[in-house]
Amino acid sequence: MSHRAGAVVLELMAQAFPDWDLRRGRPKSLSLPEAVRLTLVRLRRNQTFPELGEDFGLASSTAWEYYQLITRQLPRVLAVDLQALTESVRGTICLVDGMLVTVFNWRHRHDLFSGKHRRYGMGVQVIADLHGRVLGVSPGLPGSWHDLHCFTEAGLDPLIEAAGTAVGDSGYQGSGMTTPNKKKPGQARTESDIAHNTALAVIRAAVEWANAHLKNWRILATCYRDSLHRFDQTITAVAGLTMLNEQHSERPLTFTRLNKLKEFSE
Repeated sequence: MSHRAGAVVLELMAQAFPDWDLRRGRPKSLSLPEAVRLTLVRLRRNQTFPELGEDFGLASSTAWEYYQLITRQLPRVLAVDLQALTESVRGTICLVDGMLVTVFNWRHRHDLFSGKHRRYGMGVQVIADLHGRVLGVSPGLPGSWHDLHCFTEAGLDPLIEAAGTAVGDSGYQGSGMTTPNKKKPGQARTESDIAHNTALAVIRAAVEWANAHLKNWRILATCYRDSLHRFDQTITAVAGLTMLNEQHSERPLTFTRLNKLKEFSE
């Protein structure tokens, strides 16, 4: 994360834990900035708690306790609700894509195996803008579910009505989004279909960037080892941190990549 975004996170946590550093009762092993840093290290690198304990000079159980304290608060201050997400895409082009997060604790569930990815995991719907910035994510859903099923079950249908244009891949056909044209059986693709699909591929590249930004946090990129009961808490925290980092980024936002597709947005 950038220093600016990290400072904002620390300020938010200071407001959430005003009594953290007061010298009453049993003193805490870590200061609040150190506890926040431990949490960010865990999310970014997906280190185990024994490794975190060794790095921060703690018992692994104490590292787990501080991590849980901070991650319970992060979604409360960083979450984007459906109404705010709907307003953020109103009248614009928004991009939708599904992302599978591989999980370790799947044996007690029978709905997590993704036939597409050949892995056990939780599905997440990612909403992004044309610059590849994450606008919001859905809660975790069974990995065996189709993307359109996940989108509907997550209650994200209002986004299609609010957005000027919602763009998805062929898995969202029938939802009202703009999707690629499928090849008809026994027929070659027409030139118009090829041009349409190429234009959508160029536009949809941005949502793949958004997925990559989320998976820079290795707790989502590598095997998710925590309890599935806390998955929504984790994905909301990671998405919130990603969006916060983008808000405080100095990355210039341009439409150079889309100049040749101006007619699509018009």
